[in-house]
Amino acid sequence: MQIEAGQTVLLTGASGGLGSVMARALAQRGVRLALVAHPGAQLEPLAAELRQQGAQQRHSLRLATEILERRHKVKNTSRFLADIGPYADAGCADQNPNHLHVFETNRIKPGFIQLSALAALQGHQSGAPSPFPGYKNAVSTLADIGFSRPTFAAAHARGNIARTGSIARKDRRAVILQRIRMNPTIIIPRSVAKRFVRSACLITVGVLAGLDSTSNTHAGGFRIATHDGFASARGEAFAATANNPAAIYYNPAGITQLPGHQVRAGVYALNLQTTYRAPGSGGEFDNEKDLHAVPHFFYTYGPEASALSFGLGLYAPFGLSSEWSDLTGFRTVATRGQVKYFTINPVAAWCVTPRLSLAAGVTFNYAELDLRQGLVWPAQPLDQFRFKGDGWDVGYNLGLLWQVHDKVTIGISFRSPTTVELDGHTAAYNREPFPPGGPVVPAFPEQRWAAEADWPFPLNAVFGISWRPTPDWNLEFNADFTGWNRLRTVTLRQAGGLPGLLPPAIPLTLNWEGSWYYEWGVTRYVGERWHISAGYIFNEGSVPDATYSPLVADLDRHFFSVGTGYRGPRWNWDVAYQFGYGPEHTVRGSRPSATGQSADGRYKYLSHAVIVSAGWAF
Repeated sequence: MQIEAGQTVLLTGASGGLGSVMARALAQRGVRLALVAHPGAQLEPLAAELRQQGAQQRHSLRLATEILERRHKVKNTSRFLADIGPYADAGCADQNPNHLHVFETNRIKPGFIQLSALAALQGHQSGAPSPFPGYKNAVSTLADIGFSRPTFAAAHARGNIARTGSIARKDRRAVILQRIRMNPTIIIPRSVAKRFVRSACLITVGVLAGLDSTSNTHAGGFRIATHDGFASARGEAFAATANNPAAIYYNPAGITQLPGHQVRAGVYALNLQTTYRAPGSGGEFDNEKDLHAVPHFFYTYGPEASALSFGLGLYAPFGLSSEWSDLTGFRTVATRGQVKYFTINPVAAWCVTPRLSLAAGVTFNYAELDLRQGLVWPAQPLDQFRFKGDGWDVGYNLGLLWQVHDKVTIGISFRSPTTVELDGHTAAYNREPFPPGGPVVPAFPEQRWAAEADWPFPLNAVFGISWRPTPDWNLEFNADFTGWNRLRTVTLRQAGGLPGLLPPAIPLTLNWEGSWYYEWGVTRYVGERWHISAGYIFNEGSVPDATYSPLVADLDRHFFSVGTGYRGPRWNWDVAYQFGYGPEHTVRGSRPSATGQSADGRYKYLSHAVIVSAGWAF
């Protein structure tokens, strides 16, 4: 069914966003319009604009009022404008049933609005014969926009909609696409227009939740906490030991224990398996970015007969990447994300007394984000929105190492938050009109605009205590906090955009929470050269369900590690294996994208990692 000149369309949500775009497009076709909007919306400017363009007039205020005021439960949706023209006191029965289409529904009160419209048009309220016996065939079913079985049941009882409530969730996308092809002028949910109004753009609500960042290793959010083979074998419980050059990251005060020149470098090799299962009986998908390698490098210098020591670290405290299939059911929420964050960290440490050391350093931090999502197509790779930007910021880190007893040492480390101004660009394209046959979003070639965003990265604070009952044993516990609660709302600012689709300013609400690592580690020294270690970490998630992003796929996790190492007069090395496990986490109520897709579903996490570090003293 196509909308043609002379037909009448009842268009709700017409005051802005997608609604106003549809109103202009339909007016150009010569369609008569009955415009409806929520209370307080300004329809008069749009009406005046369309009148000047010669839009046809139709006496349909009475019809719109009857449909939407038929029930008191929809009284808040009560602002009408009679298809941009004067109106007469015409009754519902005066309208031609072949000239009216319900174009959309309101996700907030969807069942009430549609059932009220059907009741008004078919005479169910009064029991009178329907003045429009063929009308029900022109109405989209509630199944098309994913309502619950009770809603379906109520509609079925009235005999007004097709019985599609029994369709499995995994099959509904195909059903919806088929109905769009068959009846493209009707299946345009109010939810689309509603979210355009709320977020001012199609991509804000969903895919830019992908800006929540990318997939992580074993931290809440997207922190990388693994930067040394010996520390990782101990479950990252190293702040109160800090006896190799990697102390620059874990606790820079520890470098006062290192004489002369020392270099330590290595790599963290990770196989990350994040699995998503769609709600109900939906399909199962794996993150397609499963292999990662993160290098680290540290250098220290402790001059003879000096209380000062110096160091330089190169490491990546945040990052990694994530990529999902287009068929997951959340394509318009997120498809791909990559975060790169590198730190150059010169430090200086002061041995205040033989038992107390203090340290401070400067961090020069480079960040790069590359984030992508679909625009309107739910499963086909026909469109994309992308933001890519990079920038620098300066921070600092502090450390304290205090031997409070011959067998007990305390370590404290702090790394400051940073805010990186990411300068780059946004880009968008749509290769095919959507929906097919009655496009609301036309095809357009790739558009690119300069863009920027001030992206906050969290602070990190660690307290550690080490107990060494004998020279052959070292047991340690660390409590490690990451301040992800800094991530509240980030605004993406772009130099251009597409009217009604991509505005110049796109606010992104994250509302993350701070999270903790609880780390336990033990090392047994064997002879003068060898040692073996083991560790355990419990890591809290930091991303709430309401703003959940599949790119992060954050959840509570457990990590177990073992390792061994060798210390020679000049050369040393460590190798560790780490196993990570995240019990299945069910996400409910996550914020949907403008097309109704969401991150809801079940997520599982499994990882295997090998960390290798080698050092040279000279």
